[in-house]
Amino acid sequence: MLPAAQSAAAWHWRTPSGVPPGLVTWRPWLEDRALRQMQGLPSEAFDLLVRTLARICDDPYDPLFSTPVPPVPGRRVADLDEFGFIEFIADEAHGLVRVYHLVWTG
Repeated sequence: MLPAAQSAAAWHWRTPSGVPPGLVTWRPWLEDRALRQMQGLPSEAFDLLVRTLARICDDPYDPLFSTPVPPVPGRRVADLDEFGFIEFIADEAHGLVRVYHLVWTG
């Protein structure tokens, strides 16, 4: 194994999420409640949800794409154009954008 690969493998096993310290790589995670809310979601809504999550995973704290929802720290909301919104928490410990609420009005 190459030295760089050895060090990458070493941090992977030392951190519970597999994310190296100081570097967050965001992945979307749909909680059970959000998955249940997706039943009957039209295909264009699903496409919009995927595009929105991809944009949010670039930077969940970007104020152009999501806003904080007080009083819960880390809780945010993002619009799905004029068709609805998602609520999520940026779980830094695990590098996850945890979507727990989906509202589709379209």
